[in-house]
Amino acid sequence: MDEIRRLVWEGTLNVQITVKPSLLIGSVDIRHYVLNLRLPRESYIGIYLRTIIDRLRNHLRVDPDSQDQFVWLECQGVPVYWNYPVGMLYDSMTGLNPSNRSCSDEVLNVWRLELAQGSQLPAGVIPFGSDLQLVRTYWMQQWKQACYVLNGSAKQMMSLSMQDTQKFWDALIVRDQDAFKQVASKIIPIKPRSIPICIHQSLPKMQMFQPIVTGYNSDGSRMKLEDLMKEQFSSLFMEDTSLAKIVSNGIEIPLTLDLLDVYGRFMSFDGYLHLSLCLLSESEYGRSIAK
Repeated sequence: MDEIRRLVWEGTLNVQITVKPSLLIGSVDIRHYVLNLRLPRESYIGIYLRTIIDRLRNHLRVDPDSQDQFVWLECQGVPVYWNYPVGMLYDSMTGLNPSNRSCSDEVLNVWRLELAQGSQLPAGVIPFGSDLQLVRTYWMQQWKQACYVLNGSAKQMMSLSMQDTQKFWDALIVRDQDAFKQVASKIIPIKPRSIPICIHQSLPKMQMFQPIVTGYNSDGSRMKLEDLMKEQFSSLFMEDTSLAKIVSNGIEIPLTLDLLDVYGRFMSFDGYLHLSLCLLSESEYGRSIAK
């Protein structure tokens, strides 16, 4: 399990940022407003948004720091929520059009996003501040909620020393997995009361579900991932076939896996297990029913 946790923590994405042409000053050489980054999957894109803005601001018609202006990112015209894990966003949003998604085993190399700007934010997008304090506050709140789900109380999170709290945040920023794990172990119990889960669905619209899951079925047996999916999405996960697959951190999760084990392996940096519900393409569906 430690090796899987390491791979999840070290996972990265190649991201290319462009700017909406209407926001640019005159005719600008494309090389000046294309930004290529490699971002950790286990992070918020909001941590890097200030860097993105600062690198591109000289080519924008309007100052992005103006009080009446907001900045956000889009994928295929759909707003990208900076307060969700980068990897989850990629897994969900590259599945917006399953029929156009590559059906081979080759992973998309670059996630192309577009910088947008306007006087009003799209619905659901949280305003971004001038520093990382908003990101940190949001992340801490997520951990408090996850702690409550795991333990029935937020006491473990609230009782962290100031030193541990700072160490926890710094570990995320500098990508120190050992330090992060050391603090997280003070919050996560050996036997969770319930499992903090977020299931993200991109079609027919972007939605997030947070079911209450103990990890056990009514008969006392340990719950499998397929038990949860059939319970929550019965029209997509049937006895004989499935119309969707579950992805976490770029990995398709077998439905037969124990849910508590899935949490232990794929828990994200905010204490939640983020699962992306991706509809199968026609070719993927054909292969699944042929088995």
